[in-house]
Amino acid sequence: MPHAIEIAGDRRVLLDELTIESPGAGPSLLLLRLATGDALLIAPGALVDGAPPLGGICVIERGAGARVRTVALAVEIAWQADPARRPVGDAQRCRLCFGRFVAQATAASCACEALFHDACESARSDCPGCGAPRRAASGEDVAEEGPR
Repeated sequence: MPHAIEIAGDRRVLLDELTIESPGAGPSLLLLRLATGDALLIAPGALVDGAPPLGGICVIERGAGARVRTVALAVEIAWQADPARRPVGDAQRCRLCFGRFVAQATAASCACEALFHDACESARSDCPGCGAPRRAASGEDVAEEGPR
């Protein structure tokens, strides 16, 4: 799963773009999800982890988090690992075979959010999207056995 944003107990997920309006006259925050899984934060006048970002823009790397403060906002940004399975729509495609999914189905997913049919998930060794190894049901990386 991508970055999760928490504002005063209200939890949101950054899927593509998220604007956080300031309750007062202060500036709003804009978060954009990058193709790499990083989050681009545009936060004029804000402090990110206690320091002002250069030009009001910073990147929150995949796997990392940040605390953002403005005059009227306190925002916690945290990375959440992607669950092993998630619901998919019929417009989405498998990253291995490029076939479509059945509507209302669930698919195996990688931490980079690449989706796979069950048969494709069991056949792959590494993710074609990010290169991460396939995970076992226990959550551990599946190691390929070398020649004996």
